[in-house]
Amino acid sequence: MIAAHDMAFYLFLVQGVAMVVTVYSPQSPALLRRALLAQVALIAVFWFVWSGYSRDAWRYLSAFDGNPLSFEEEHLFWLAGHGLSRVFPDPWSLKILTVVGALIFCAALVTFFRGKSHEYPIIGLYVALLVPGFILLFGNTLRQGMAAAMVLLGMNLLFASRYALFALSVIVAFLVHQTALILAAAILMGRYFTVWAKYLLLLAPFVSYLAAYGLSLAGEDLGAIIRYSDRTEGVFHFEKFLVSYLLAWLVVIMGQKGEGPWAWLYAAYVYMVAISACFLKYEVPFERLLLYSDMLLPFVIPALALPWLSSRRAKGIGFAAGMLAGLVLWTHPSVVTALGYAV
Repeated sequence: MIAAHDMAFYLFLVQGVAMVVTVYSPQSPALLRRALLAQVALIAVFWFVWSGYSRDAWRYLSAFDGNPLSFEEEHLFWLAGHGLSRVFPDPWSLKILTVVGALIFCAALVTFFRGKSHEYPIIGLYVALLVPGFILLFGNTLRQGMAAAMVLLGMNLLFASRYALFALSVIVAFLVHQTALILAAAILMGRYFTVWAKYLLLLAPFVSYLAAYGLSLAGEDLGAIIRYSDRTEGVFHFEKFLVSYLLAWLVVIMGQKGEGPWAWLYAAYVYMVAISACFLKYEVPFERLLLYSDMLLPFVIPALALPWLSSRRAKGIGFAAGMLAGLVLWTHPSVVTALGYAV
C-alpha cells in the first residue's frame, strides 16, 4: 500500500500547478484552460490511486456483494456499487464511484464559474483539496460526498431557473444519501430568502439546547428523534463550530455587496453552517452536516478572495500559505487514518 507521505507529496504537486500558472501566467486564457484540465485530471488520478482503503471501505464493499434491494433506503448507490462489484475486483468498484463523484463535483465548480476567468475554478479546485470535507467525504463517507456533488451540480441549474432539472438532481442525490435534502434546502433558502441567512446564523447555536430543554419539560427526548445523537466520536467538536461560525460571519460581512448568484451562493453557505449549528448539542449530527458547508467553500472562497488577490505578491503569499495548510491536513492522523493509511 502506498504510504501516506507519498499522498501528501502528490497533492503538493497538484496544488503547485494552480500556484505556478495563476501567479505567473494569469493573462494567458489558453494556459489557464490547460491548467484547469490538468487539475481535474490529477484529482481524478488521486482518487483512483488513494481511495478504496478507507475506514468505511470494508462496509461498502461487503454491502456491494449482497442484495442491493435489501436496503431500505438510498438504493441508487447500492445498485451502482453492486453492479460495479460484479465486473471489477475489490476495491475498484469503490474507487470508480469515488472518481465519478469527484468529477461531478469538478463539473459543478467549473460550471458555476462559466463565463468568468478560468482563475476562479482553478482556485476553487485548489481550495477543495484544502478543506477537510472534500477529503473525508470522497475518501471515506462516499455516499454523502457523491450526494453533495449532485446537489451542487443542481445548484447551477437552480440559479439558472431550470427548476425541473434542479429537482431531478436532488431526487437522484436523495437516492444516494438522504441528508442531501438538507444541503438542497440550504441552497433553496439562499436563493429565495437571501437576507435572512444572518439571522438564522445568529440564533442557530442555541436551537438544539433550547429545543432539548423544552421537550424535556414535556417528558420527551430530542436525542431519540435525531439520528446518531448518541454518538460522541466528534473530534474538536466545539473548535470546528467556532471556526465555521466565525468564517460564516466573515462571509456575511464580505459578501454584503454580492448580487445575483454570488449573493445566493454566500447565503447558501451561511444557511448550511447555521443549519449544522442547529444540531450543536449532538456531536456527530452537527459534524456530518458541517461537512456539507465545506463542499461550498470551493465556490465561496474564489468568489470572495480573487478580487483581493490582484497582485502577484498577494497571490504568491496566499498560495504558499494554502500549501502549508494542505501539508498539515494531508498528514493529520485523523485524515490519514480515515483514508485507511497508517500514521
